[in-house]
Formats: sequence, structure tokens, C-alpha cells
Amino acid sequence: MSTTGSKPASARSRRTPTKSASKKGSSKHESQNSLENGEIEQEDPASAPEVGGEEGEETVAEEEQEPEQEPEEEAIVPASEMIRKRIVVAGMPEINLTPDHENMIDNFLEDQDVHILVAYNDSHRGFNLEHTIPNFPVNQLCYFIKSLGTTTVDSDNFLTNVQYGAVKGGHIESLLRVMMGIYAPIFFENRSWPDSIKNDFSAQLHRFLASLTDTRWKLEGKTVLYVPTEGMKINEEDAAKNKELVQRLESEYCTRIA
Repeated sequence: MSTTGSKPASARSRRTPTKSASKKGSSKHESQNSLENGEIEQEDPASAPEVGGEEGEETVAEEEQEPEQEPEEEAIVPASEMIRKRIVVAGMPEINLTPDHENMIDNFLEDQDVHILVAYNDSHRGFNLEHTIPNFPVNQLCYFIKSLGTTTVDSDNFLTNVQYGAVKGGHIESLLRVMMGIYAPIFFENRSWPDSIKNDFSAQLHRFLASLTDTRWKLEGKTVLYVPTEGMKINEEDAAKNKELVQRLESEYCTRIA
């Protein structure tokens, strides 16, 4: 009975390592499955994109934003250079300034007693820069005039304190062009004057411009009527209600037609 009872015990002892081996085998199999699953997840580009290699470097380079470059500040142009660029003389596409010409420009900019600078081409002396208007006729005169009270002129106040332009030899034609293009619109569009002063001044200005227009075209043997430019920015209803404006325009046309 004792021998028969010991056999099951030995059988049990022999079966025990088999169970543990099977457990180890199952754990190894599970670990291999987990590793394989992990490798599959790493190879999934949606979950973990590759960074290494040329494609990864290009992706990183595209994502990096280049720093914005600050705009460079514009170089300040000296006032003397601003005058040089604005000198226009008929018959001289290129103007070469001498040291004397440079001194004339510097005196105009720095001397508070000098208020005008003119440039013209003389048939005998060539190109000239002076602080006085010539007392003989020239083909074209380029001028620079400082505002009253201006001590020195620099690049900051040049456009506000210096008036410049060019006048051709035909002074009547130039005067009419300047009056119609610059001064007449300024006076007619002024809204700060009292009505009594504005009406009287506008009427006198219309007479002067009409006479100037007539004289200018008679030099060429033509008859041209003056066309007033007052009230061009007023709508028709408001212009029709302005009795002073209507009266000025009607009287001017009736006088010229008669």
C-alpha cells in the first residue's frame, strides 16, 4: 500500500515542471506578441512619424519658420540733392554743376537773407545758377523760392517751405497756366472766408482770368472764351441754390458774349 501511494506523488512532482514550462512559454509568447504589436505601432506613420533620414530633415526644415526681416530704413536725401534733381532747363538734358553752383545752392539753403534761386541757360554764358532773376529774356527759367521766415532748409522742411517750378519764355502763357492750375482752384475752393469777401474776390478773379485768357490766345490769332472752374465740386442742386455763384457765372458769360 505504501508503494502504490508513492507513485502518484512522483507523478505529481514530474507534472509540475511541465505546467511551469507551459506558463513560461505562454509568457514568452505574450511578450513576443507585445513586442510585435509595439513594432507595428512604431512603424505606423500616423502615430509616430519618422524624423530621421532626408525626408525627415525636409519636414523639419519646412516646419521651421524663418525670422521676418525688418524693413530697411530709407536713406535721407539731403536738401541740396533734392534741388539738383528738380532743376529743369530747356536744351540741357544733363546738368554738370561746378563748385560755384554748389556754393549757390548751399547759400540758398543756409542763408536766411537769400530767398530765391534760379537756374537758366544763357546762349553766351551757358548754364547759370543765381539768386536774382535775370533782366533779359531766357527760354526757360527754373526757380526755387523760400517761404517768409524760413531760416534754413533741410530735407525735412524742403517740401513745405520751398516752392519750385519752371517758367517758359512765353510769360503770358506761363502765367495763365499757373493761375488756372494752382491759384484759382485754391481761391475758389476756400470755405474759410466770409461770404461777402469771397463773393467780391471771386468776381474780380473771374474778370482777371477772362482777360488773361483772351490776351493769351490773341497772340496766336485765336478767340477762346474763358471757362470758369468755380463750383466744380458742388452738386447741381446746391449750385443752383447759390444765387451769388449763379450771378457771377452768368455775368461773366454775358459780358464775354456781348
